[in-house]
Amino acid sequence: MRTATTKNGIDRDDGTVVVAVKTPLMPKPTTARLPGRLSVRQAVEQLQREKPKDAQAARILQQLAREMTDVHHFLAVRSAGIEKVDPGTTLDQIALPREIRSNDGIEVVRVAAFEVQSYAKVGVDEATYAAFSF
Repeated sequence: MRTATTKNGIDRDDGTVVVAVKTPLMPKPTTARLPGRLSVRQAVEQLQREKPKDAQAARILQQLAREMTDVHHFLAVRSAGIEKVDPGTTLDQIALPREIRSNDGIEVVRVAAFEVQSYAKVGVDEATYAAFSF
């Protein structure tokens, strides 16, 4: 849900949130405005269906695709830090209000920021272990 209060005192609410998504090792996220009812998984899928807005967004979307091919977690960026969330968590549930400057003055926009983190398998499977057993 987006609530924008302008210098004219006009409140707007259009049901969308600004989504900022990246992987943990990337310095900056890609952003888009999406419906707040989407889950974090659906938000990434929606971003992958759309044409990237620039080269940075294309790199992030390529990395997100790689991260999501194996075991991965969604990490919501909260005011108290980063927290693991369920893939079904909606953007509305993780969105935080942020003040931004615009031509209309100061606006309060809800921003849902999250990261996608994949995890490498740890340990050795039985076939590999048997091949190296003496």
